[in-house]
Order: sequence, then structure tokens, then C-alpha cells
Amino acid sequence: MKKSKKKTISDIERDIKYCIDVLKLNDEQMGMVLRCTEELGNFSVQYFMEEFILDNLESPEEILRYADPNYLKIDWRLN
Repeated sequence: MKKSKKKTISDIERDIKYCIDVLKLNDEQMGMVLRCTEELGNFSVQYFMEEFILDNLESPEEILRYADPNYLKIDWRLN
């Protein structure tokens, strides 16, 4: 994946604050999330968590409310 610009110190501080105050992550979890966002393109932790992580869902039916399996249905046949 293409890397975006490097994060500034204030970006990193904001990400750490979000990890601690909102997500209640420990040091190991925070490191994993920060590395993940860095490897995927240096975007903010808040953006990553809000756009890509489904948390506190009780059942598969609840997940399907957020992820429509027919949204991008690809027909791989070459006919």
C-alpha cells in the first residue's frame, strides 16, 4: 500500500491519547494499533477504528447490518 506523509509528533500524541482515553488500550495493544496504521498508510488511529473496526457487535446479524455481502459482488467468470 502506498505510504502517505510521515506523522508529526502532534499526530502521534493525538493517536496515543485516543488509544488511552477512548479505546482504553494497554501498551502492547497500542503498539499493535499504531504499527498497523503506519503500515497501512500512516492515517490516524481514530479514522482506522471508526471506519474499519466493528466493535461490540453481539451476533453475525448485527455485523451484516454494517457489511452488506452483496455490495460489491464480483462475477469472476470470463464469459
